[in-house]
Amino acid sequence: MVIELARAIFGSTKKKPERILLYLNRVSEGQFVQVHQVEVDAIRSASKKLQVTYAPKCHFCPKAARPQVVQVMRK
Repeated sequence: MVIELARAIFGSTKKKPERILLYLNRVSEGQFVQVHQVEVDAIRSASKKLQVTYAPKCHFCPKAARPQVVQVMRK
């Protein structure tokens, strides 16, 4: 999905996305680190398929029932 979206953005703007914003819905505190690592690995792998030197910054926005998840991200 990252490859298709990056190609679509490049097709319309002639620029590669510099940042990727990913919303994580209903991720618990215990799952956050695991989900974060899986998603980062997938985005990096997809980026390298587009171009070896392409490495956009990734920003994660978790939405959880507990505010403690936001505190984990700030540390």
